[in-house]
Amino acid sequence: MTFRLYLPMAALLGLLSACSTAPTARFESGSNSFDAPAPGSSVADAERLIQSGNHAAAVGRLREIIARYPGTTESQEAQYLLGLAHEAMGGTRDAIVAYEGYLAAAPKGKWADASRMSRDRLRSQQEASFPSLDTLDREIESLRAAHKAQPDSAEAALRLADALWMRGEYEEAGAIYIDIAKGDPDFAQSDHFKTRIEPRNDGSHTVLTPAETTRRAVARNPIEIINVNSFGAVRDSFTQVPRFFVVTGQAVNRSDQVMLGVNVNVTIYGFGNKIYDTDTTQMGDLNPGESRPFSMRFSNFRELNSIDRVEHAVSFRR
Repeated sequence: MTFRLYLPMAALLGLLSACSTAPTARFESGSNSFDAPAPGSSVADAERLIQSGNHAAAVGRLREIIARYPGTTESQEAQYLLGLAHEAMGGTRDAIVAYEGYLAAAPKGKWADASRMSRDRLRSQQEASFPSLDTLDREIESLRAAHKAQPDSAEAALRLADALWMRGEYEEAGAIYIDIAKGDPDFAQSDHFKTRIEPRNDGSHTVLTPAETTRRAVARNPIEIINVNSFGAVRDSFTQVPRFFVVTGQAVNRSDQVMLGVNVNVTIYGFGNKIYDTDTTQMGDLNPGESRPFSMRFSNFRELNSIDRVEHAVSFRR
């Protein structure tokens, strides 16, 4: 049985040195130089990446600018753009941190008002999506009263069930979802219902709690690859260009069973699905909860810039 995990190109661009794995502009697709450009042009390049929708690559470029040119106007602007990039990718917390970073560095700067407005808006959204337990308990109390006053209202029942689900009262919420589905065939076929309740053949139901969902995910994919890093290693003494591409990581047995004959296969690709090199590490048997590191070194590629992506395949026997 084989399960594949994919590492996109944006996660592979951290090739500055044998001990650095953070994405940077130096190895971005199309670059032919290992030297970072001037800060002004780097900011402009990152802005173009954001405008083109390549937000992950922009994040790497912006973080390098912030680290390389602290205290400069370019570093401050990079903070603001970093907020935009994270927000576009749905990283609300990271976006808030980036906007606050800009405000700390330039409280009266060009993007101060925009950063403040974006930060406050995201905070409000976050509080609405993840209210405090006290706030949620008060809301549930109010929704119970509304449901009791309108026992035939599917809308009132659904609002109560959703609040209970958010509170972690999965069994009670599930019972309400099932009652709604009995009277509303459309709701019974909706993703809202199917992602939380699973009908059984005997007419009963399974509530798909986070714990149950996690258990099923582990059963499907008991071996997880974590802490994946890639970097250039062993620089040429004359050109200072890394001669090897190294991929490291750990294989973890998340299940409660021994996984036999665990193998991790890593393949590096160039553009256009061209396979440069592939290798397999034999991990042996992994006990429940056991993790084991791996490291693979590749030299069969045209140049580091030409590496497009890495694919991981895990095989094992139960």
